[in-house]
Amino acid sequence: MKNYKDLLKFDLKREHENNFGKVLEKQPREHQTVAHAKMTEFYSEQGKRGILVLPTGAGKTYTAVYWLLKNILPKKKKVLWLADQGFLLEQARDEFKENILLLSPTLRKEINILTVAGKSKYSDTNKINNAIDILLITSQTAINSWNAKEQDDNGKIITSKFKEFVENSASNDDLFIVYDEAHHTPAFERRNLLIGGSEGKTGICQIYPNTQLLGLTATPSYTDKNKKGWLWEIFKDNIIFEVRKKELEDKKILAIPNYISEKTNFNSLILSEKEIENIVNKHQEIPYKIIEEISKNEDRNRYLAQYYWDNRERFEKTIIFVDRWYQCKTIEKYLNEKANKEIAASVFSYVDMNKNIDYINNRIKDQNDINLEKFKNGEIQVLLNVRMLTEGVDVPDVKTVFITRETNSTILFTQMVGRALRGEKAGGKKDVANIVFFIDNWNRHIQFASSKVIGGLEDEVKERGYRPLELINIDLIENLELEYEKQEYEISFIDMLPIGWYVVSYSDTLVEEIEDGSFEKSTENFTENVLIYKSEIDSLEKFINNYEEKHKSNDWEKEELPNSTEKILENWVTEYFPNLNKINLTATKGKFRQIARHLGQNKGQNPEFFTFEQRDELDLMKYVIEIREKDYGRNKTEEYLESVFYNNSNPFFKVLFDNFDAFYRAYNMEDEVYRKSKRKKATITGDYQTSKVYRLPSEKISKIVFARDENMCLCCGKTSHLQRDHILAFKNNEPTDDNPELYQTLCSTCNKEKGANEFNFRITNYKEEKIQVRDVKLASKNEQIELYLNRLINCYFATNAVQKSLTKASNNGNAIWRVYLKPCEIDLNYYIQKDKNKLIEIIKHNGFNLKDLELIIE
Repeated sequence: MKNYKDLLKFDLKREHENNFGKVLEKQPREHQTVAHAKMTEFYSEQGKRGILVLPTGAGKTYTAVYWLLKNILPKKKKVLWLADQGFLLEQARDEFKENILLLSPTLRKEINILTVAGKSKYSDTNKINNAIDILLITSQTAINSWNAKEQDDNGKIITSKFKEFVENSASNDDLFIVYDEAHHTPAFERRNLLIGGSEGKTGICQIYPNTQLLGLTATPSYTDKNKKGWLWEIFKDNIIFEVRKKELEDKKILAIPNYISEKTNFNSLILSEKEIENIVNKHQEIPYKIIEEISKNEDRNRYLAQYYWDNRERFEKTIIFVDRWYQCKTIEKYLNEKANKEIAASVFSYVDMNKNIDYINNRIKDQNDINLEKFKNGEIQVLLNVRMLTEGVDVPDVKTVFITRETNSTILFTQMVGRALRGEKAGGKKDVANIVFFIDNWNRHIQFASSKVIGGLEDEVKERGYRPLELINIDLIENLELEYEKQEYEISFIDMLPIGWYVVSYSDTLVEEIEDGSFEKSTENFTENVLIYKSEIDSLEKFINNYEEKHKSNDWEKEELPNSTEKILENWVTEYFPNLNKINLTATKGKFRQIARHLGQNKGQNPEFFTFEQRDELDLMKYVIEIREKDYGRNKTEEYLESVFYNNSNPFFKVLFDNFDAFYRAYNMEDEVYRKSKRKKATITGDYQTSKVYRLPSEKISKIVFARDENMCLCCGKTSHLQRDHILAFKNNEPTDDNPELYQTLCSTCNKEKGANEFNFRITNYKEEKIQVRDVKLASKNEQIELYLNRLINCYFATNAVQKSLTKASNNGNAIWRVYLKPCEIDLNYYIQKDKNKLIEIIKHNGFNLKDLELIIE
C-alpha cells in the first residue's frame, strides 16, 4: 500500500540525470492534444474560470496534469488540486509522479507535492507550508480550514496553514486551482470556498479575482445553463473543450459499455423504515451491518465466483470489486480450485486482525504489488480489489468489471466502470467492455447509483421516459400492497397513477462507514423524478410560487441539511396538505425536501414538470366492465386478460406490469372497486392522497412480529417478500394499540389469498364452518412447489394445519404429493375425502402434473 502521508520531493535535475534525460511520459491521444491546445488558448486570452468535459475513461486527470506540467508549473505557479474523495487525489498524485519529467530542470529546480485529507493514510493540514508546489486536498478539508475560527491566547483568529498557502500564492497571482468532478461545485460549502456568495462567506476567487480555475467533469448534462445556475457563476467563462463519449467510442479510444444486471437471489435483505428513509430520501450508503452481512455470506461469494467461471471465455480479464478481504479469500480460493491453478489474486489494504488471519499470514509484504504485476502481465485473469481504485489498477486490457453490491455513490460507481473502458486504440484490445453489477433482493425497491449511470446518461440529456415510468411502477406496486393490506379497495387503479413528475437536481452529502470503523463523507449530485398525483399538483405549484418570497432559506442551499429542516417540512405539509393521512406524511415530506433543495441550489430555476400523457390509456375499468357485462367465467376471464396483456401494444403498459401476475392483481383490485361502487358500499374517491388509511403498527412492533415468527411466512413457509398482517380484518377490528399479538407474518402472496378473512396462521384451530376449497395461486411460475402446496392446504383449512417441513411434491405425472396435517378433535378425514379431487383439479389448473394427493393426519 502506498503511503500518501509522505511529502513527494522531486529534485528535477537529479531526476533527469537518473533517467539520462529521457522524458518518461505517456503520449497524449488526439482528443487530449486538442484539449491541451484549447486550454492554452483559453488561459492566455484572459480566460479565468472554465470547464474541461471528458467522459469517463477518456483521461481527464492525465490531460490536466500533462497540461499543468507543460504550461503552469514552468511559470513557478502553485497548483491547488481539489476533489471530494481521497482516491481522486491519489490518481492526480500518481499522474504527477509518473510524468514529472515533462517539467524541465532549467525552469524549476524542485517540485514538492503534498496530499491532505481527513483520513490517517494522508497528511494533515499542519504539514501544509509555502514550500509546497502542488497541494492535493479534499474539498471538505479545504472548506474546514478556510473557515476555521481558532483563536490564540489573546482572542485573535489564527490563520490556518491552508489559508496561508492560498493567500501567499494567490496574492501574487500565482495560484492555479483545479477542481475534479466540477459538477459538485454548486454545492453550498464548495461554492462558497471558491466564489463566496452567501451571507458571511467569502471565496478564494472573490478575494483574488485573478486566480485561474479549471473544472474537470464527465457530466455535460450539468453544463446545461438551465440546470445549474450557480455552476456558471463559478465557471463564468464556460466550457473550454468538450468531447462526447460517442465520438471516442467511434474512434475506438473508448470501449462501448455492455451493462449486465445479474440478480443474486440472495435472501431478502431487511432494511428498517429509518434505513430506507436514509438511503432513498437522504442518499446515505447501505448500512455497515448490511455490507458485513453481504460480505460474509459464503454462498453469495461462491455464486459470484461461479458466475465468472461459467462466463470466463466471454469475460476474459476481469476486476472484481468487493468490500472485505475475506470476500477476496473465498472467491480467490474457489476460482483457483476450479481452474486447478492460480488464475485469481487479490489487492487490499485493511485487515481486521481479530479475525482468522491464516490467509493473511501467507501474504508477504509486497503481495499487492506482486499480484498487480501478475495481472498486468496476464499471468492471472482475475483481480479481486477492495476499494483500491488507483494503486496500479490501470490495466488497459481489462475487459470486464464486476461491481458486487449496490452503491449510492456515482463517483465510486463510475470509477469502477472506468477500469474497463479503454478501447482498442488506447491499448484496450476490445470494442466492448462488460460491466456486470449484482442486484440483491431487498425488502423495498431502491434506486441505486447504477440506474443513474447505465445507458450512458453522462453523455446525454436526462431521459424523460423510462426512469420516471420505472418509478411509477415502483410507486404503483407499493400502493397496491397497501390496498391489499387494508382490504378496502376504495381507490381506482387510475388514481394510483401520477399525472406527471418534476425533475429536480441538487447536491447531497453521502456518508459511508468504512471497514476500519471510520466514516467517509462525499458530496454527490442527484437528478431525480418526483412523482406527482392529481391531488398534489395545485398545492405543490403554489409552494413553488411562494418559495422565493415566503420559504427561501440558506438551509436549502446546503449539501448537508440541519436537523431543524425536518420541523419545517412538517409545517409545510400541514400548511399545503391539511387533510393528509399519516401513511403519506413521509412521502410528501420527501417531495417538499426534494423540491426545496432544487429551488435552493439552482439559482432562479424552478423544476421542470413533465406530463404522463399515457395515463388515461391505462384505465383498467374498461376491462372490468366488459368482463362483467358479458358474464365471463373464471377461465374465460383469465384467457381474456392474458390476451390483453400479451397483445397490448402500449409500451408503457409493459413497464408498469412486467409480468402477467402483476397485471392480474391490479385487475382484481379494480374489479373490487367496481363491485363495491355498484353496491353503494364504497365511494371511489378519485383522490388517493386523501383516502382513508387505517392505522398500521409501528416499526418497532413490526420487528417484534417478524422476529417472533422467525422471519418466515406462517402460511407457506417462504422467507422473502414478507409483510406483517393484521389477523382480524381492519374494517371489523381496527387496532387501537401496538399489540404484536394482533399481527402475523405472511408473504405478499399468502396475505393476498387471506384477504379480509380472519385466518390465524399463528395457531392450529380448525373450525368446520371455515373449511372450504379455495383457488389459491402461485406467487410466480418459478415458486417452489412445496410452498404452493402449503399455501393451498393451509388456506383450505383456514388455519396452521400443515407440518410444513414434511411436505413433499414434484411436477411429475407419476408423483404422489404428500401433506402431513396436525391432528385435532374434528373429523378431518371427512373433508379430505370430500374435497381431495377438487384440490387436485386446482393444482392441475395451475400447471402441475401429479398422480395423487395424500393428506396424512399425524
